[in-house]
Amino acid sequence: MQGRTWSEPDALTAFASLPGMGPASVRAIREHYGSFAAAAKEPLDELAQLASAATAGAWSAFEGICDLSEHLACVQSEADRLGADLLSAAHVAWPTRLALLCATERESEAPLLMYVRGNLGELERKYSVAIVGSRAADSQARSQAKALSSGLAEAGVSVISGGAVGVDAAAHKAAVEAGGHTVVVMGTGLDKPHPSRHKGLFRDIVDGGGAVVTEVPPGTAANAGLFSKRNRIISGLADLIVVVSGKANSGTLSTARHAISQERTVCAVPGDPRRPLSAGPNRLLVHGAAAVVDAADIVELLLEIRGRDLDGGRAADWLEQRQDEHQGGAIATGAQVLLTMGAHKLLERLESLPRGPDTLGDGTGLSGAEVAAALAELELAGLAERVAGGYVLAGTGTVMVARGGR
Repeated sequence: MQGRTWSEPDALTAFASLPGMGPASVRAIREHYGSFAAAAKEPLDELAQLASAATAGAWSAFEGICDLSEHLACVQSEADRLGADLLSAAHVAWPTRLALLCATERESEAPLLMYVRGNLGELERKYSVAIVGSRAADSQARSQAKALSSGLAEAGVSVISGGAVGVDAAAHKAAVEAGGHTVVVMGTGLDKPHPSRHKGLFRDIVDGGGAVVTEVPPGTAANAGLFSKRNRIISGLADLIVVVSGKANSGTLSTARHAISQERTVCAVPGDPRRPLSAGPNRLLVHGAAAVVDAADIVELLLEIRGRDLDGGRAADWLEQRQDEHQGGAIATGAQVLLTMGAHKLLERLESLPRGPDTLGDGTGLSGAEVAAALAELELAGLAERVAGGYVLAGTGTVMVARGGR
């Protein structure tokens, strides 16, 4: 170990990247030697004994490692191959939100090391919001996630999520399409995107100025435990989290639990209590989560939490403009949709639970042909979706609906 001059960031990277080395072992090494840089100069067998005393099995982390400096070089070379930066918690570029994170539970603590592809540093100049929800999201949940993310991107807020199918993907895609900044927190290695079909989405995120990050090394495949563990990073990088959808026992709620431990604000989108995917958000609301229905609600909370000047006033200006538009009779965001009277009647009867054309048309005075035409009109407008059992409401609340003729 004597031939190298160790910096604190490099030394922590070397220790934290050892396979099987847990946070307790890493902390024990620093506490014993005073710094990671000093510890890196010590014999490996001595370090292994200290680490294993703090974490059972940590001795194996040093097996096959003959030189810590060579190990670090290999780890950095692998990161370079993937076009990634390797950041440790001692690095100057480590996210401030993670550096200041004080979790009340060990499971919610910040990571010590992350592989970063793209521009994570942009988070320092922005408010950030985690948007999470079910992988098995229905059209309503995806539309809600898209509307929230798009509005936040317009306000200059960074959107954090996990890159999964369903709500995560809808939020990331909407942020990219709106020209915003978004961060994917993966539960796999950078070279093992999950799901694999999102490889193009992750590339678009990086190309658009966002970032893809993970704490696990290259070659790490999908594992249920890792996805649950990465949720603490999603909440840790955010100023607040928004739960869009999820069943009562949804894994999505683990992100909310991490957020509570990390003293982050938890928000939820209220939903129809008869809809299974509303059970998770509604339960959070019962236990004190803040109810949000649009991006303006979220931005207002962000300004209360972080003040109005984090981004030079961009979000505050956006919110003020939306409030002015709302007072003037317009809905905050979105395009205007002109509907016929028949479509308006059916729109008022659509719900999150499917209803057939006959049921929707009962009492409206519309003929069967008029009901069919009105439903087709609502589908084209993105306000209704045909599913098994009939039609459901698919609107996001981001369109301004005006009445036309019959």
